[in-house]
Amino acid sequence: MIFIHRKARIQRQLTIKDKYVKPKPKEVLLIKDDQIGRCAICECEFPKDTKHIHVDHCHKTNIIRGFLCASCNKGLGFFKDDVRILERAISYLKLEYFNQLV
Repeated sequence: MIFIHRKARIQRQLTIKDKYVKPKPKEVLLIKDDQIGRCAICECEFPKDTKHIHVDHCHKTNIIRGFLCASCNKGLGFFKDDVRILERAISYLKLEYFNQLV
């Protein structure tokens, strides 16, 4: 049973990684240098272990946008890369914040 789950996970990872053109090593260094070794959204510092750096790409064009930490990458995924949903989430958070001030 464990073997089946492991095989499915590996297949899913291969499928996901084939959805966008992998950056060349020079491109990775340029993006990483441009971001100063930090997540493009929350600006947390990336660990030295590069397996925890996520390559973010547009799901419509497959163009690489930058590198993200796991949390920010998952967040975009949960919000389906939809700007309207993200703006509503921001408004929701701001409303809660302002309600606490009153």
